[in-house]
Amino acid sequence: MIRTALATSVAVVMLAAAAAAPAFAYDPKEYAYAAGHMITPKEIAKPLTVKSKGYFSAGPDGGSFLCRKNDKDVNYPGGSDRYSINYNAENGTRPSISVNVQQYSSSVKAIKAFDTLKKAAKTCAGPANGSDNWTGENGAPVVQQWSQLTTTGSVPLVTVVGVPSIFINVNYENVVSNEESRYSSDNYTVYTLVNDVIISTSFFSGSQLNITAPQKKAVNQTAFNAVGTWVG
Repeated sequence: MIRTALATSVAVVMLAAAAAAPAFAYDPKEYAYAAGHMITPKEIAKPLTVKSKGYFSAGPDGGSFLCRKNDKDVNYPGGSDRYSINYNAENGTRPSISVNVQQYSSSVKAIKAFDTLKKAAKTCAGPANGSDNWTGENGAPVVQQWSQLTTTGSVPLVTVVGVPSIFINVNYENVVSNEESRYSSDNYTVYTLVNDVIISTSFFSGSQLNITAPQKKAVNQTAFNAVGTWVG
């Protein structure tokens, strides 16, 4: 079932990654399957225009971070292995899209992890803010004030065996006292349960505070495509 119709530039990167021999114990067949079943640029919906070269990686999967709320990390159980591919924007700017596949030892464990993820996502929802302090190069105190708003919900478009995906959207903004500019970003991620894996499809805006409705729709469609590529 290994996919062979890969874009040439992507295939080169994947083969190079395979030749690098990851330093963790892995099943060669699963590694080859994952490398051949990641999305290509043709499967990334517009307006998420990306470069033709994707960067594939593989490694062990531990506990998975969702958000930080009330000074505590919110996580869900990780699997055994994680396979990822990342694409940067075609125009060289910071926006990027990535697909991560968390492999679990069984579908039962994947289901339990996804159930935990859904409950944890609700914990992440809502506003949060804080400040950090440090000493600048000239010895003067520096204060960074930040705020974020996290929303979550279901994605009916990406439903597998009756289980809809969920999304987590994080709008982040900070200002540093010794800098004139304000930093903003928006991260929109769709999580999908597929047999014994959890696939997360994520779009990072770079410096845009609010990604547009067409961009969110495109991420949802890309998540749908990622599922089809994985099981195809």
